[in-house]
Amino acid sequence: LLTEFGADACVRIYDPGTFGDRLLAEARREFPDRGGIQGCDLYGRTVRYYPDGVVPSVNDQVELIFSKNQRFAHQKEFRVIFAANPLLTSSKRIEFTIGDMRDIAEFL
Repeated sequence: LLTEFGADACVRIYDPGTFGDRLLAEARREFPDRGGIQGCDLYGRTVRYYPDGVVPSVNDQVELIFSKNQRFAHQKEFRVIFAANPLLTSSKRIEFTIGDMRDIAEFL
């Protein structure tokens, strides 16, 4: 998968629940709710693969983000999407530091 994604490294996450909890905690620390406006949220789930020539049937934008052509099904991808309220963000790059992940993942 490294060459397929054009990556230098890969992280295999063994405990996606704990990873998501840590990432969400850091995201909410960086983007707290303000004045009744939700600062951010995370969505995470397995990608749904659709057949060639078929437009995926989705109910909302989030479903579309988690859809991918079946030719990529061998990737067995799990995606995490960070959504921040545009009123509370800027155009600069967003990075999160969630600490040591050796208890839930391995660096490949």
